[in-house]
Amino acid sequence: VGMYIPGGTAPLFSTVLMLGVPSKVAGCPVRVLCTPAAKDGKVNAEVLYAASVCGIRDVFKVGGAQAVAAMAYGTESIPSVDKIFGPGNSYVTTAKQMVSVDSVAIDMPAGPSEVMVMADATASPVFVASDLLSQAEHGRDSQAMLLCTDASFADEVLAEVERQSSLLPRGEFIGSSLQGSRAIVFDDKADMLAFADCYAPEHLIIAMEDAESIAEKVLCAGSVFIGNYSPESAGDYASGTNHTLPTSGWARSYSGVGLDSFMRQMTLQKLSREGLMGLSGTIIDMAEAEGLEAHAQAVKLRTAGLEPVQGGKSFRLESIVRPNILTLSPYSTARDEYQGPLGIFLDANENPFENGFNRYPDPHQKELKARISAIKDIPVENLFIGNGSDEAIDLVFRVFCVPGRDNVLAIDPSYGM
Repeated sequence: VGMYIPGGTAPLFSTVLMLGVPSKVAGCPVRVLCTPAAKDGKVNAEVLYAASVCGIRDVFKVGGAQAVAAMAYGTESIPSVDKIFGPGNSYVTTAKQMVSVDSVAIDMPAGPSEVMVMADATASPVFVASDLLSQAEHGRDSQAMLLCTDASFADEVLAEVERQSSLLPRGEFIGSSLQGSRAIVFDDKADMLAFADCYAPEHLIIAMEDAESIAEKVLCAGSVFIGNYSPESAGDYASGTNHTLPTSGWARSYSGVGLDSFMRQMTLQKLSREGLMGLSGTIIDMAEAEGLEAHAQAVKLRTAGLEPVQGGKSFRLESIVRPNILTLSPYSTARDEYQGPLGIFLDANENPFENGFNRYPDPHQKELKARISAIKDIPVENLFIGNGSDEAIDLVFRVFCVPGRDNVLAIDPSYGM
């Protein structure tokens, strides 16, 4: 995996931890870190220290879109990786999206930072202003959004933003960021929530009286902060969630980084002979319906002639039969002399296996069905022969009737069952 750590105006060593810790827990064998150097040509000391704490040894002084390209395609010194992680400016984000359709996977589009605060009269204008400023100071292209239910409250927040920003050292970035930020007043909380889901913010702070119930209705956000004492700063550093999150509306389709982001899933399957026989009808039907005969043939060839099974017993299949009532798997105690189809209809106890099902098997029922078929011009597979009407009635109910759903009308005289 490759990790991009912004290091221009604010070297984010916390992002090293957010990416380095889960990648180490996941056991990624190769971990490459790229970060831009400062004007003096050196990498921020805190970034290097955080990398060492996470056991990352391959650190390269390169930033911007060129760092993404280096990790995607490899250079003489930087190895290519399978997946690239980390936030960045719009150039870095665009570069990640470009290489993701060519050679590598990415965690998500994670561009300029953004925060949205949903507030009502129970919120503190001081707290809300501080939350807006904590994102505005990230960079000139960051965005802070306030959604509230009262215009006077919005005015109080804006006044507090102006007061607090005058005391902060990164005023240049804050001023540019606030030029693209907005405060919007809604008459209806439902409309406010709908707008938030449409915007799909990277960080969503809910400073409202019924914050938890509103949070349950949120569909699209990178990370949600509930209540007046859950500042976005806690998620950035210490509350335990990951701060690498989707931006620019991508929270509608992407999730934030977690341990799973550094792992892959693959499925495994092993079928026994009996297991494949049990699935053969479904596989063949579906393959033939899709016109993929080779798929069906791969199953037919395996089930058309079986080798000896446990105990030295063996049997052969004359044809692939997919009965329309019930099919059971073959048992290892199959009779040596059995030469018929594997399908078990259970009518007339048609069961070739010594497994306790056939209490009184009829050795002539196949011949009987063949003769009835010829006389009545009815396909053999549409004939049902029972050892007494009670067995026929019982099996019909068991196969076709669902308890609690179906009703049965019995007309006298009939059987008590």
